[in-house]
Amino acid sequence: MNQENYERLIREWARLAGAPDADSVLQRGRVKVRDTVIDLVLHEEEDEPLILLIGHFGKLPANDGGALALGLLHANFTLQMLGRNLCWSVNPRTEQMIAHARLPLELLDAPALHECLQAFAALAELWHTTVEPQATGSAPLTTPSA
Repeated sequence: MNQENYERLIREWARLAGAPDADSVLQRGRVKVRDTVIDLVLHEEEDEPLILLIGHFGKLPANDGGALALGLLHANFTLQMLGRNLCWSVNPRTEQMIAHARLPLELLDAPALHECLQAFAALAELWHTTVEPQATGSAPLTTPSA
């Protein structure tokens, strides 16, 4: 049942967003929104099936990755205190910066999923225009407020 609901949601989202191939999204579990690659993973728990969104933002800057990672941990704390489920992380295999969120499948419809994917893309754009240049030494380091 959850798989059917997930497939229906993805097909409705594809129609809404004008995505050319919903079957490809369902097979690969990956979409590209503007320039941001986002994985969609159906995660079935006992009580609440979830869609995990994982946005790939690029490699952690090498020159001051430790300070940036610490800043993102501080941002995670703030996001959790605000009741948001977005979280910053680094993929240990690829060293890519990622943001991930858990969305209850039963509460999602195509417009809500579309809005979440657009928000991830906007967050990635903010990352690329503010955090990456600052991490190269051109300005004091700050973290995006998601």
